[in-house]
Amino acid sequence: MNALKRKKNLKLLGYIFLLFCSFLSAALGIRLLLDWYHCGADYILEKKFVHIKESPKKYDIIFAGSSYIYRSIKPKVFCDCLKSLGMEFSAYSMSAPGCYAFEVNHYLNMIIDLPKPKRPRYILINLFDMTPEYVLSVMEQNRFINRMNRYHDLNTTYLNIRTILLTDWGLYKKARVIVEHILHFFCNISNVHAGFYLFERYELKPREKKLIVQGCGYEKAFAGNKLYHKDFTMEVFENFFKNHKKYLDEFSNNRGGVQPNSADIFFRYTQFREIEKRGIHVIYIVPPVPYNLRNIHALTKMKGFPPTFFLNNVYKYPKLFKYENRYNQGHLNDRGAEYYSKYLAERFFEFLKTGK
Repeated sequence: MNALKRKKNLKLLGYIFLLFCSFLSAALGIRLLLDWYHCGADYILEKKFVHIKESPKKYDIIFAGSSYIYRSIKPKVFCDCLKSLGMEFSAYSMSAPGCYAFEVNHYLNMIIDLPKPKRPRYILINLFDMTPEYVLSVMEQNRFINRMNRYHDLNTTYLNIRTILLTDWGLYKKARVIVEHILHFFCNISNVHAGFYLFERYELKPREKKLIVQGCGYEKAFAGNKLYHKDFTMEVFENFFKNHKKYLDEFSNNRGGVQPNSADIFFRYTQFREIEKRGIHVIYIVPPVPYNLRNIHALTKMKGFPPTFFLNNVYKYPKLFKYENRYNQGHLNDRGAEYYSKYLAERFFEFLKTGK
């Protein structure tokens, strides 16, 4: 009797396994079909990737990050500056406002998996702390949207979970955030939202074409004739500028005593090693922002860490910290982006010439 019951249970398990395999095969098949025809490419990073993949032009340099790249680096100005110094490069901004570090990493993995002739020679990545909540947890307004589901592939979800485990969060918070990432992963492999995109091929609207194709991924940080954000007054600027100089002076006088977070170390070392395995050079950029980045400075001093360009030095790059060149406390306006792109090109040129 027990043998018969075991046989029935095994048979049931076999049916469940076959059902699961059938579901997984169908889900993966649909995903391959959607990706092949670029259905559902409704998010700017997806559209930028499709452009890079299908463009007859190869980009030597990819800038990757959030709005601190998207609204601050002009690839054309960067390349023109290098050309004036005797170097020919093509560059593209693989960035989007408010995107997550893991989200950027997902699209970078797609770029480095392109055929070798399409891969860039250099990837320059915006460098910020990994541990703030908005980087590692799923924010309420982004839950279960197509953008969030799509970047939760197996590799990125696993990396996210490993990084969360290395934070100093309590066990309950870690578990809650990990469950959210796992749910998004299952939404991804189950093709949640896919039905909305089965008949929507990739296409660029006129504005997107101007930004993604003609502008090489750059978009200025204001609309119309507005140079500044409405709340960014001269008084606000002077306070932020004074505090930033104070931070830099204190940091210069006391460089020791700060240890990078384990989460930052794990994520960044995993990131740049994966890229470098494909023969691509990684450079990190610390943007001109008024934030305390002691942890980042400590991280860049660790053994084997890639070259890092510090553009947050007000003494070395004064034009990036003038009121007329900023949109708000953290971002540059279009005029500031012009200076930033030239400074970055000059720093890149210096690096290529000296190796430092």
